Amino acid sequence: MSRILRIIYNVIIFLILSATALVFLFPIFISIMRSFTPLTELHGAPETFFRMPASPTARNYADLLFTDFELPLLFPRYFLNSVLVTALVVVLQLWIATPAAYALAKVDFPGAGFLNRLLEAGLLFGGAVLFVNQYVVLNRLRLINTFPALILPLIVTAGVPGVFLMRQFIKQLPDDMIEAARLSGASHARICRDLIIPNIKPARITAGIFALTSAWYTGTNNFVYSEELKMLPSVMTRINAAVGVNSAVAGVAVALATVMMLFPLAAFLIYQKSVINIMAYGGLK
Repeated sequence: MSRILRIIYNVIIFLILSATALVFLFPIFISIMRSFTPLTELHGAPETFFRMPASPTARNYADLLFTDFELPLLFPRYFLNSVLVTALVVVLQLWIATPAAYALAKVDFPGAGFLNRLLEAGLLFGGAVLFVNQYVVLNRLRLINTFPALILPLIVTAGVPGVFLMRQFIKQLPDDMIEAARLSGASHARICRDLIIPNIKPARITAGIFALTSAWYTGTNNFVYSEELKMLPSVMTRINAAVGVNSAVAGVAVALATVMMLFPLAAFLIYQKSVINIMAYGGLK
């Protein structure tokens, strides 16, 4: 009897999880499907919204790539800006956050407790709260409308959660391992490079995905006014606004939304095992 109940329980759990997965995957499926739908079908009757396109086409993506739709520049330039800025933010954020997390977790120095409390308090403030202060700092450094103005605010915004996440993971590493390395004459830099980084790979990957998502979707277009420095979120805002005026842009808007969605999704799917591990064993419990 207990075996039958266990089977029934497992079936119920499976059905619940499957239904939950379908709820989350359905918008992704609709977005991809609609991006290959001709413009004439996009403006069809409401009951046709969930139907597969009768004549699938890649015209929406071709228009996105090679038509300006009153944008000052073509889409590839904005896409390149976003890819470059996102890659630099992820690399620099991990390069800065890893030694910072190690110092806060395992190094005893004056003010360590205060800095740890300050880090935790920083989790309460989002990018919008810091916008004015970031603008003032960038303006005094004469970095407004420069390439660093796209990167530095995003490193700060994504850096606090990244440092916190890795700090919590590093705290679980045995102190004896680090103490043995110190007794053998290893410097903090070598310990961080040879011991910490190899043992916190899941945390680093997860922090990198968080930084990627923040940079890719948010951007820092408020700190630049030159069109050559704009990123995809700026294009998304303009095209969505244009849909209400020119219905011919609807297909391009769906294609752009799909492109913006699939880039972080691909990164998550590649490294999902590491993300799940850090959620299960890291500091987000």
